[in-house]
Amino acid sequence: MDPIAVQALRPHLRPRERLLWAGRPAPVPYAWSGQILNVVVGITILFSALVTLAYGVLTMPPTVALLVGLVAVAVGAGAITGIAMPLQRLREAPGIVYGVTDARALILYPGRAGLRSFKPDSFTRLRTRPGLGGATNLWFTTRTSNAFLGSSRQLAAGTRPDGFAALPDAQAVAGASQALERLLP
Repeated sequence: MDPIAVQALRPHLRPRERLLWAGRPAPVPYAWSGQILNVVVGITILFSALVTLAYGVLTMPPTVALLVGLVAVAVGAGAITGIAMPLQRLREAPGIVYGVTDARALILYPGRAGLRSFKPDSFTRLRTRPGLGGATNLWFTTRTSNAFLGSSRQLAAGTRPDGFAALPDAQAVAGASQALERLLP
């Protein structure tokens, strides 16, 4: 068990609740997991907004150019947000902590996001999926998906996998899997 994760989770444990496993994600794979599409689309949209802005300013009447410019700036700001998302996730990754107790699974996020608790009755099945940089994702439940995330099968079901993202090594995956298997009905 990761001693830093244990220390971070201790205040969130209920009385008589035992911590079976605790760990943290690998920061760089966590930051990039699921974000590559955001960056590619963000760069494409930003480029399109800049071309539209340049074309509008040079060829259209001033009032139309102003409207096109405002739309292009708003779209460009959204694109920059998509491009910057991995940087924000890289900044938050060192504060994320995963844990499994004898009664539930926990994910502790830094700041306002706080603690997410998963009861065993919400578990589906344990699935591992290779992630970036040698990290492994360990999914044990699902959550409601929005229309822009996940595969077509997940979108049809309205859910996507959820759990511990970017576990750094095989030892962390094995420890988390064994602890989660104890909670499965």
